[in-house]
Amino acid sequence: MQITTREALYQACLNIDAIDARILLQHVLDVGHAHLVAHPAQVLTAEQAQSFHLLATRRALGEPVAYLIGKREFYGLGFTVTPAVLIPRPETELLVDLSLERIPLDSPCRVLDLRSQRRRLWPCPFASQCAVRPGRVNSVGIAPSVQRSSL
Repeated sequence: MQITTREALYQACLNIDAIDARILLQHVLDVGHAHLVAHPAQVLTAEQAQSFHLLATRRALGEPVAYLIGKREFYGLGFTVTPAVLIPRPETELLVDLSLERIPLDSPCRVLDLRSQRRRLWPCPFASQCAVRPGRVNSVGIAPSVQRSSL
């Protein structure tokens, strides 16, 4: 059975959010949003339809879109994402912005990117900011096995 992009999105939206369905279909077709809007009658190949259905099913079961497509933008940069890393959240960008407001523009800066557990909370966005401003970034992870007294 052949299915168009419009039909595929409609069916997926019965179980997942529309934006998630769109992102997954863009990933499967390797196209941008404008392409989906401009070509709603594009027929998916059997392989594309099956891949999209599988991804939409996994999303409906709660798997994050970033893990399904293997990438996520954070602070204007694209990053590869796997289940081995935590997905950056929009409020983390706010924390970065608030922190950068407190770093003087005309003096060297030192930033400590402290994260818990073994997985990174986010790629250190301060590194690129401090590359523009003089400074140094330390990125440290604390494993759950590290005792408080060791710190």
